[in-house]
Amino acid sequence: MSLMEKAKSVAAKAKDTAVKAKDKVDDVVEKNSEKIPDSIERAYGKASGAVEKVLPGDENAAENAERSTAAEESSEQSAES
Repeated sequence: MSLMEKAKSVAAKAKDTAVKAKDKVDDVVEKNSEKIPDSIERAYGKASGAVEKVLPGDENAAENAERSTAAEESSEQSAES
């Protein structure tokens, strides 16, 4: 596994972790929306929307995880050869 492949793998894992964290926060905010002041909820909505453009949520998390796992397996097979 080359240094570049390792860097890509680490970056993919970091991105997946960030997506999972964002999704957890989104879930908590949704469950407790009646307790959160409207001004805070609007500000969070704007920030969450901006982050969503960079880190897509649940819909793409599984797809990204599959891609990174497939890339790792491919790299490991190449290294073994």
